Amino acid sequence: MNNDTELIAVAAASAAALPRLYAEKRKKNLSEQFHLQPATNLVVERLAPTWDPTPSLVGKKFGEKLGWIGLGHVDNVFHWGDGTRTFLELKCGQDMSACVWDSVKLASGLLNGNARAGYLLAGAPTSCWRKPVRGAELFRSAIWRTAGVDVRDAYLDWWRHWEAEMHIPGRVAASFQTFALGSFSFEIDGIAWELRLARVEPMGSSWIEWQPVTG
Repeated sequence: MNNDTELIAVAAASAAALPRLYAEKRKKNLSEQFHLQPATNLVVERLAPTWDPTPSLVGKKFGEKLGWIGLGHVDNVFHWGDGTRTFLELKCGQDMSACVWDSVKLASGLLNGNARAGYLLAGAPTSCWRKPVRGAELFRSAIWRTAGVDVRDAYLDWWRHWEAEMHIPGRVAASFQTFALGSFSFEIDGIAWELRLARVEPMGSSWIEWQPVTG
């Protein structure tokens, strides 16, 4: 079961809220920490009570960590009355590279049953999406092989960086799919920006053990 309708509403409302929040915060660069996360939190707190069923928003733990080292919490977690959860991960800036970590994290959590659906929501200038910058490809509908050229090889520099900081995947979904769910435009300081939303799903039921790139 997915929650596309609810998460599309969250994305659209977050895009609408960001210009005002940016002006209020008076921070020079639009960021996840100071802008997208607070905007999304406010939107979720406003919209979730109108949904049927209504989820709880308390608790952001990923659940079983599958042997991952340095695995953090999930940015937004929707807890449903049947005991299932929906994950939403956020990114914002002019480089979407870190979305590769979140996509593998989401796919693996879903395959393990930690959540029933997982989503990526990222904001970047429209020019970055069009270029496109690294990571933007994860917001189109496609199939990705975790250990192959799509994910591991294409981001070796980032995996090395994360491993050096003791952030290392463990058991991961062998492949996953992304589903593009929409683009939501807004403007910051006269510059066109977009939020893009994608759903992430494991492809099949196969697991692999992540082999550290520095090993």
